[in-house]
Parts: sequence; structure tokens; C-alpha cells
Amino acid sequence: MKLKVGRVFAREYLTLKRTLKGLEYDERKAPVLATTREGRERHRGREPATETPVESNAKILESTKELDIQDAHTAVYKAKYVKRILTYAGQDS
Repeated sequence: MKLKVGRVFAREYLTLKRTLKGLEYDERKAPVLATTREGRERHRGREPATETPVESNAKILESTKELDIQDAHTAVYKAKYVKRILTYAGQDS
């Protein structure tokens, strides 16, 4: 049995190693930047989990989210919610 092995010279090997290291780093960042649970699950190669709705005593009328990236190490995430509070039984009063 013969195996075909590609030859890589020292200069090419160093470039290949740096490229693979960069790809691995980018791969680790992707789940952090995924915006939804479905996106993260798809990235990991799994089907998105189906969840049952949660019983709540509040209804979200409006939701606004803003991500401000200031530099490579700093980001500000702002979220604003407008809610309608229901009774403790979860019904409109």
C-alpha cells in the first residue's frame, strides 16, 4: 500500500500553519457572533432545539437592541423593552 504525501517546504509550511491558526481562531469566534440559538446550533452542525413557549405574566410589546463596537476589545450592548404586565395568572386584567 502506497500513500501519497504532499511535500511542503519550510517557508510554505510556516504560511500554512499561520493560515490554519487564523482559520481556527475565526471558527472559535463564530458562535459568539451568532445572533440566535438556531444560528449557533447550525454552526455546531446540530438541528435547532424546539422549545415550548414559557408561561409569563408579562407581554413584550416592543424590543430594541443595539450593539456598538467601539474597538477590538470594547463593545456596548443596549437593550430596551416595552412590556405590558398581566395578572399573576397570566391573563389580561
